[in-house]
Amino acid sequence: YNLISYHNFAHGVFVMQYFNYIINQIDSKKLNFSNEHIFICLIACIGHDLGHPGTNNLFHINNSTKYACKSNFKSVLENYHASNLLKLLSKEKNDIFICYSKDEKIKIKNTIIECILSTDMSLHSNIVKEFDNLNIQNINENNLLISKLLVHSSDISNILLPFNNYLEWSSLLIQEFS
Repeated sequence: YNLISYHNFAHGVFVMQYFNYIINQIDSKKLNFSNEHIFICLIACIGHDLGHPGTNNLFHINNSTKYACKSNFKSVLENYHASNLLKLLSKEKNDIFICYSKDEKIKIKNTIIECILSTDMSLHSNIVKEFDNLNIQNINENNLLISKLLVHSSDISNILLPFNNYLEWSSLLIQEFS
């Protein structure tokens, strides 16, 4: 993480903690999340803004930066963060998924990527619509969608904090983007 006002390690930890809080509030019988799946989502949460440069997607799109070009101008920073996290985890000394098969690692990487991409605020309406259309009877067949929704919700959850804490986070975000 870079030393910037808002999108820093503290924010990553906050998102991870809030995701964990939500998971612990949900009746485990209703969600069919294994401990491994929860762990993978927690990794996605803590790394969802890894390497954030302190600017937003629109800045990169409007200036055709290297980040925008690499992502084909879609979910610019989220693609960058996912790439950073997967590069970090691919180093031999950091390979926390070493005991998994190649196919399992591909599934893990895809879950991490999808969860991080879900933090793109331009996708907020789409994620909410997908959730609204979800058949609650088939909730266990939609672990990835539920995971994306929970990671996205955790990323924007600071609005649920006591007002003074929320005000502090908001001020840091404004400072970062000004």
